[in-house]
Amino acid sequence: MGRRLLRSSKNINMQNQIIQAKIRLLLSKFDVSQAPVPVEQIAEKMNIQISYAPSSEYSGMLIRKGNGALMGINSEESPTRRRFTIAHELGHFFLEKKTTVSIDYRDNGSRPDKTFQEKRADDFAANLLMPKMFLMEDFKKIFKDTKDRSSLLSQLAERYQVSQEAMMWRLKNLGLQ
Repeated sequence: MGRRLLRSSKNINMQNQIIQAKIRLLLSKFDVSQAPVPVEQIAEKMNIQISYAPSSEYSGMLIRKGNGALMGINSEESPTRRRFTIAHELGHFFLEKKTTVSIDYRDNGSRPDKTFQEKRADDFAANLLMPKMFLMEDFKKIFKDTKDRSSLLSQLAERYQVSQEAMMWRLKNLGLQ
């Protein structure tokens, strides 16, 4: 049992390093140096067409076509959720080169049986929307001006154009909450 946990922990750490490296390359390639990260522009520059439509079944989907792709995003969800979904689908695009179709069904993140690929795409999205190097700096600046945790969370979420819940989890994962 102990070996399995150690192997799992090493695998998670390696996956996180791969995601971090891809995010750094993307941000550098598209000259992004501050929040909010322009995920729609990144998709466009990668020859990924984004189409918005209402859906009761999915938040987003990605269909590869040649060197590009088509991304379908649920237009009925909040702007912050749509940004997260675009970043999530970009995760599938950059991390799963052989997958031709991916669908992010609406589950509000509550499904305990999420696949490895879905969890990894979520990690990619969180890292892309809230890059560690930007967030650490902004956290220090805002924390210096306000010690009120809810105000800090609100200001960071607004700056990064993400939900407060997403920001809370990101801060927690970075050991800042």
